[in-house]
Amino acid sequence: MKKKTIRRQRGSRVARVLRSMLGQRSYRNKTARPERLRRKMVRRLWRVVFSGVLIIAGGGLLYTTTKSVLEIKRRSVDETDGETISAVSVGDVVGLPGIPIYPGSEFMFQDDIKDPLVQSFLAGGESAYILPIDTSWETVATFYEKKLAERGWEHVVSVSSTDKEKVQGEYWVFSSGDPAQDLQTGTESETESTEIPIDIGVRIYSGISGVWYEIITSTQARNGLSDRIEQDKEIELLLALGSMQELPDTFPWKLSFPEVWDVEIHKSQLLDAPSAEFSSITYEGRVSIEPIAFDAGVSLSDVASEYLDSVNSYRDEDRSLSVVQEREVTIAKQDAVSFSLDVDGVQVAMAVVTQPKTGIVYAITSFDGEDAFFLYVTENLSVR
Repeated sequence: MKKKTIRRQRGSRVARVLRSMLGQRSYRNKTARPERLRRKMVRRLWRVVFSGVLIIAGGGLLYTTTKSVLEIKRRSVDETDGETISAVSVGDVVGLPGIPIYPGSEFMFQDDIKDPLVQSFLAGGESAYILPIDTSWETVATFYEKKLAERGWEHVVSVSSTDKEKVQGEYWVFSSGDPAQDLQTGTESETESTEIPIDIGVRIYSGISGVWYEIITSTQARNGLSDRIEQDKEIELLLALGSMQELPDTFPWKLSFPEVWDVEIHKSQLLDAPSAEFSSITYEGRVSIEPIAFDAGVSLSDVASEYLDSVNSYRDEDRSLSVVQEREVTIAKQDAVSFSLDVDGVQVAMAVVTQPKTGIVYAITSFDGEDAFFLYVTENLSVR
């Protein structure tokens, strides 16, 4: 009995569907004439057939139109034109105003734009975009060969991934135009524009899932970042040379460093706090970690600027330190600012960072530029 009830329920459901399709008022209306029912069924059938034809025709038209639009966009990307690409691909690379976006690409970290790591990544003069599907690197390189030249950039080096002495990528240097209207370094959130220095370069390369960008000096661009390869080798050599030693416990920063470097701890001339100076018989040059100011809520850039003004006041004008490049970095898990300086044609590297426990701003300086040991210190320093 229960099975029969289930069958009647199923039958009634089917009946309601049929009544809806055939226009019957009752599935059990046996008084309806067969001829009228036949005519109704024929009319309904023709309506269904006619509607189906319209749907198929409309769908075909939509498919054809969509395919044509996509083909136009694909051609526009292939031709590195970009004029017909949607607004999402128009404009400059996030964090690198002056470098055009590749047509159809999208910023890789759009959903995490406010993340401190992404902000630091952008502030360091780097950015990354996801490329359209099936985009070849040759097409990307051709696009930038045309567009960057129009903006006053000069292509200087092309380095393949098989080159062991340089870093893979396409390298450009800024060679002409109005610097104030071209490249600014910084994030989207910055409102003040920064005029680009003459010594500026950009590396554009194929990275994970897309195209990556990196602001560097013009010298680094012309050399294909060969100095970075040399630094990596030197750091490996440093770590392989004998045992390691530590900064003393009384120093506010912690660092393990190769024993081929000697360190001298003494009281700073600027503040009542210790400073450290590294030197080596094996390697020329020196690296210092020196307290320069108390943290008074002023930006690190302003602190560094005031410090450089103080240093230059004791130097001859032709020996003064001038800022070539500035970028935000992270040192000892703290926000920091790194500077490329020039003094009479000699490169000097400096980074400023605040020791959070003492509230003192320190300058890490190398008068041999960003040499291997300077990079080692800035990458391995930690808060005690």
